[in-house]
Amino acid sequence: MTTTVDIKRKRGNTRRIVFHFFDDFGDVNVTNFTEFKLSVNPSQYPKSDIDTVVVLIGYIIDGPTGRVGFTPDGTIPVADYFFDAKCMDDNDESYTFAEGTYKVTQGIT
Repeated sequence: MTTTVDIKRKRGNTRRIVFHFFDDFGDVNVTNFTEFKLSVNPSQYPKSDIDTVVVLIGYIIDGPTGRVGFTPDGTIPVADYFFDAKCMDDNDESYTFAEGTYKVTQGIT
């Protein structure tokens, strides 16, 4: 099941975005999951990848406890976007695990 998440960032911030995989039984071990990608696009349902602003490549922070991270480089322009995050699970099946809004606002510094 895909989780809806709203991400809010200040332009230039590079603090990692962390996702936690869990189900009714607790943490989901993602040690054997691969190809974590978070795509940011101005359209919620794009017909192609042509307008994609960035694709962040994710990494496992702690596989047994289901923690995965994505570190933005801080260059996404100020605007309201949409995102989805996908991976290949341990059955080698593509899985969209999160989607929602991705808002970048102007900071003072």
